[in-house]
Amino acid sequence: MTIDIRMYAGFAGQGGRVSAVRHELEGLLQTVVGLRRFLLLETSEGLAIVTEAEGRAACQECARRAEQWMQSRLPDLMGYAPLTTTGEVIAEASGVSSDSGQAR
Repeated sequence: MTIDIRMYAGFAGQGGRVSAVRHELEGLLQTVVGLRRFLLLETSEGLAIVTEAEGRAACQECARRAEQWMQSRLPDLMGYAPLTTTGEVIAEASGVSSDSGQAR
């Protein structure tokens, strides 16, 4: 399993803008073969993308689609190179949900 993380510092306060139309992004990514999970986060510094996929190719395709979509929504991202890291999962754990008492 591969994880890709992309940090977009300097874009604080943009989360609401992209959240309102997130269904478009979700639709673009749902067809990527090998995608397990995609998260677009609003951070204190700006935005971050976390992609979990079966392999590096799926992560790269998600990143390509997401960046293209984000640039159409946030033109200031054009030409911006996010801080990026990709790696293979070597350990994983899930906790118990606080609202149901059930393991996830």
